[in-house]
Amino acid sequence: MNSDIGKMHLLDFSKLQFSSNKLICLNAIDVVSEDEVKSDLSNKRFAAEQIAQLAPHKVHSGNSPSNTLILETLDAYHLGALIALYEHKIFVQGIIWQIYSFDQWGVQLGKLLASHLLEDMQSNSSSDRHDSSTNGLFNHIKSFS
Repeated sequence: MNSDIGKMHLLDFSKLQFSSNKLICLNAIDVVSEDEVKSDLSNKRFAAEQIAQLAPHKVHSGNSPSNTLILETLDAYHLGALIALYEHKIFVQGIIWQIYSFDQWGVQLGKLLASHLLEDMQSNSSSDRHDSSTNGLFNHIKSFS
């Protein structure tokens, strides 16, 4: 590949592969200990409370699963396939963890709130029974109809 685009693709691929490999086998790379992370954050003048909060998120043990998908084109068909793949992944994880991924408490709450909004949308009046942000957006949208 002599073109600049070809070189960029190779560079992007090497970065992608390094990121995936890093998640799988951090033991092959110099792993940073929690003490080193805390020391680095301290040197950057983070408060002790911030260090305690951030440090666990900056240390990774490796051996984490990762997926790399390569598509020649991203069109409607392939995007639909990616969405279906993601939905299937969520479904299978739910089965393994014995939860119904598409019917959680948050989803139920969202359905309840949406039903109230739908009632208000179907009425001819403005609404003030929601939070100020929702009321403002709702009433603005209603002004167009």
